[in-house]
Amino acid sequence: MLPASASPAVRRARPLRETLGRVAAGELNPVFVKEMRQAVRGRLVLSMFLLALTVMFGLSAWMLLTMDTDRGNSGHQFFATLLGTLTALTAVCVPAWSGGRMLQERHGEDGIDLLYFTPMAAEEIIQGKFLSNLALSAVFFSAGAPFLAVAPLLRGVDVPTVVLVTGLLYFTVVMVGQAGLVLTSLPVRRVWKGVIGLVTGIFGAPFLLMWVALCMSFTFNERPAGLPLLLFFLGTLVFGLLGLNVLIVMAASYIAPRNGIYFRREKPPRKWTPPMRPEPPPLPAPAPPESPAGGGRQGS
Repeated sequence: MLPASASPAVRRARPLRETLGRVAAGELNPVFVKEMRQAVRGRLVLSMFLLALTVMFGLSAWMLLTMDTDRGNSGHQFFATLLGTLTALTAVCVPAWSGGRMLQERHGEDGIDLLYFTPMAAEEIIQGKFLSNLALSAVFFSAGAPFLAVAPLLRGVDVPTVVLVTGLLYFTVVMVGQAGLVLTSLPVRRVWKGVIGLVTGIFGAPFLLMWVALCMSFTFNERPAGLPLLLFFLGTLVFGLLGLNVLIVMAASYIAPRNGIYFRREKPPRKWTPPMRPEPPPLPAPAPPESPAGGGRQGS
């Protein structure tokens, strides 16, 4: 393994576009593989997924049994309720899991080699965690997709609106997860991280709720949103990708060796020295050649 202070040619950070291209080509980020393996093997992610699935099933069954489906506008109410619940569950479960993993690695003893003895750059570590958030959020939204597909059958909302609004809120959940990674990667103590997270949650929750309400407002139109919703979706995607890149760079700068320490608060070693190998024992001296037996008598 190479140290964190290896040459820039070895530790060159790949852009996010190149990283996504390598993922599409089948070359996965090692941190992404590690995070997903841990998510599959652990019980926490499975429990959260089953909780979301149970809530979505129970809520959809209760609404179908109690609401008046003969009305022409029951579809948007069904869709807005289920999508809002799915967004809230995903925005809580996925960032909590990824943030907990980051805190455990940053302040624990399990992953000390991830920064000091790895050829990966800090940006690649954060990109791997971002891809794991992306995949887990997609898993949660895929669990709610069959229930959301019932909404167009109840009338009041069309299929393109369902797809675009769901995509907007999925992108919102991904942004919340990446903001959680930025928060947990700060080079401060856990107490200060809790204080900063509490203040950020108090002041950021109203803006997040207003954004979700703005996205949901497209489903309450009497006419299909059409082109305005598509333009709004494309603009959000462009500016959201720029914001994601900024958040990834921020989190990577916080865990970089020059700005902080990823797992511990003490100063990192200035120079990495390989472990000393023990010298091999000296070889034994060769034995002197023996003279042939009876050589003196034959000479006489």
